[in-house]
Amino acid sequence: MKGEIAKIAEGKKDHGNGEVDGIQMKIDSSRVNGKDANSVAKDATVNGKDGNNVEKNATVNGTNTTENGDGINTIDKNATTTINGTPDERPLEFEAAARLRRGSVYLKESGSTTLFAENKLKTMSLNSSLKDGNKDTVARPDEDDSVDPLVDPVCDPKHPHKIEFSDISMAAFSIRDGIVRSPCTKSHQLSAALGIDLFFKKEFLQVTGSFKERGARFALLKLNESQRKGGAIAASAGNHALALAYHGSQLGIPITVIMPIFAPLMKVSCCRGYGATVIQHGHNIQEAKEYGFKYARDHGMTYINGFDHPDVVSGQGTVGLEILEEVKNVDAIIVPVGGGGLVAGIAVAVKTLKPEVQVIGVEAESCPSFANAMYHKNMPLEPESSLADGLAVPTVGINALYIANGKIDELVSVCEESIALSILRLLEMEKAVVEGAGAVGLAALISGKLPQLIGKRGRTCGLRLIRPTL
Repeated sequence: MKGEIAKIAEGKKDHGNGEVDGIQMKIDSSRVNGKDANSVAKDATVNGKDGNNVEKNATVNGTNTTENGDGINTIDKNATTTINGTPDERPLEFEAAARLRRGSVYLKESGSTTLFAENKLKTMSLNSSLKDGNKDTVARPDEDDSVDPLVDPVCDPKHPHKIEFSDISMAAFSIRDGIVRSPCTKSHQLSAALGIDLFFKKEFLQVTGSFKERGARFALLKLNESQRKGGAIAASAGNHALALAYHGSQLGIPITVIMPIFAPLMKVSCCRGYGATVIQHGHNIQEAKEYGFKYARDHGMTYINGFDHPDVVSGQGTVGLEILEEVKNVDAIIVPVGGGGLVAGIAVAVKTLKPEVQVIGVEAESCPSFANAMYHKNMPLEPESSLADGLAVPTVGINALYIANGKIDELVSVCEESIALSILRLLEMEKAVVEGAGAVGLAALISGKLPQLIGKRGRTCGLRLIRPTL
């Protein structure tokens, strides 16, 4: 189907040519479902100024897609368009609505379109796609310098992305030759002590010591050729930086990591050893992230969030698939929770295949960010010093929270003493050197936070472990 559905271009005020406060709007005649979609010119008054022609009220039969030079525009009926606060009652509903911020265009899902006229405007197109009757919105920020460098385009609070089970299946197939399929083995001593059948998913056996490799590799594999040449970047104090650096070297993709000034020297050194460019910036992870966003934009790189990028969440979900395959009749899976990417991915995998299996999240009491997000609208926390420093994030992932909503059966928090004791018990009984973030699951069991699981033989639990960088 050919024909331009909507166009906004620069121009100077010229009454009668369809221009509104410097924005020219035009809806051209198109062929939709074999019928003409005819535009009708009408007078409009905008911000108290009349005489401006706005062509609107195009007739559209049903829901259709019409291509233009920039993408595919999805059209529905019954939309409300507002121009500088004045309603424009044209019968077009753009699933991808427009928001102009500092002269730049962002797209958001909405039944209405709001256009804010500002001094500096570039050509905008509304891009979305229609697949099997479902409209998927694609955000395409303008390339102008006025784009907010502090916004991660795939982690928009107003536009959360979700993942499907098919994404996790694709991730499992894609990364199978590049990561370790870690064993999930029974702990005989701890099972006897706790009165349950307890299994540990030993993700510390990955090359860099954590599950982060799964999501990092899948996200890198999903990059197109141009993005691979431009390189990938992320802000991380440790495990995600290591995972990106290692798999970037394996795949021939340039990696830059922004690490806060307090990042462990050993992790900084390891990242450089894998060939990554390391930039130390920021007194906390948020400052490092903001610098990373700007650096990515200035250097044409792709930013990969360590716990909220949809491809990263899909990669982490493969842990859940493997647990279900390796431990028959599992009753509950206990997952450490920081930014939320791991628990979100596991929850999608597990609840799709075996909805009766409990997914239980565990946080550190010093920084219960996920509970804070669920009950207090994700207001930023100030992380305290913790043995589980890998879980200490001020806010959880926008996408992770959206994905995990309704799929986590229980969320508990554990104190520092319980974490320390769990690290010790794992060393004594499992001969495993595990960092605090990987020990919180056991801490929840030995501290009595999950009484419904304790002392009941036949209950099978799986926990995920990660190792510290030595």
